Amino acid sequence: MTVSESLESGRLATLKAMRDLLANELDNAIPMNVSAIAARLQSVLEQIDDIEPARAGDLIDELANRRQNNRSATAERSAPTARERRPTKSG
Repeated sequence: MTVSESLESGRLATLKAMRDLLANELDNAIPMNVSAIAARLQSVLEQIDDIEPARAGDLIDELANRRQNNRSATAERSAPTARERRPTKSG
């Protein structure tokens, strides 16, 4: 879908068409234009993320990763150090 065609489908469709156009332009850009096109592409991607609802799988994966990181951090804090594991001499 072209940018012109996407205008009738709403803002999200237009942003996605712009994303595709900018990505193509970035692939074929001369070096002096890469920075400007990349900045515009980044802006469009951020706008898409703001509009498009998060997919359930993405949210579940993110929560699972956070839980795993929290468990790892807790385990590290509660694990005995080498000095604590060393047997003591009884007298």
